[in-house]
Amino acid sequence: MNNILFYEALTDEQITHLEKEKVVVLLPISLLEAHGPHLPLGTDILIAEKFSQLLAQKLSKKHEDSAFLILPPVPMGVGGISRPGTLNHEQNLIKNVIFQYGQRLHEHGFKQGIIISGHAGRGHLQAMSAASRKLKRQFGFEFLALTSYLFMDAGLKKMGQMVAKEGNHLPQYDGHAGLWETSVMMYLHPDQINGKHHGLPISEDADSNGYRGNPAEASPQIGQKLVNFLLDIAQMIVEKHFWLKS
Repeated sequence: MNNILFYEALTDEQITHLEKEKVVVLLPISLLEAHGPHLPLGTDILIAEKFSQLLAQKLSKKHEDSAFLILPPVPMGVGGISRPGTLNHEQNLIKNVIFQYGQRLHEHGFKQGIIISGHAGRGHLQAMSAASRKLKRQFGFEFLALTSYLFMDAGLKKMGQMVAKEGNHLPQYDGHAGLWETSVMMYLHPDQINGKHHGLPISEDADSNGYRGNPAEASPQIGQKLVNFLLDIAQMIVEKHFWLKS
């Protein structure tokens, strides 16, 4: 039996008969944002959606008694750079959107879920974490703000240490639409790459140039290593949260 499900493809009857205590819901949420001349406005949400699917596949192989229910991606978020095409939202709105998703899931009998973002803006991550805490406090619903663990200060520091242990296999994290993000998009969505990254210089100012980092050095091979690296970290966080509690 396939234990990866897509919410929009189910009927109300199928939702009713799911064993809710064995279901983990995944919510991809990221804004539409300028990503330089080389990446599409949907970069963050495309990454979040694909990462949700890959994480569900990875977890499902080990936790065969669980089901992983993936929601359609929500193209909303906080803190995008101020350039043409960026669609920003207020932090409290994103907190409320996530909270209401969790509340409705709770009302349908679900017990736990994971919030996944391809966007690492501080206000966006704070909205995710605040919604997660409120849902836990009011309803006992566990909505793990996964990306907040990875890209807030403590997570970035730990991730940097883990990257350093990999030696030359992984580059240091370099910000918005740089080597990391461009490489990940080249691996996950090669059809969305226009090739303009090859001639771009290193940038330190995303607001002025649309990107920060070194996209010219990106490659799908680096992207694959980064995605696998992040999936391994995500699996550790999720398993500790849902399956390895003391």
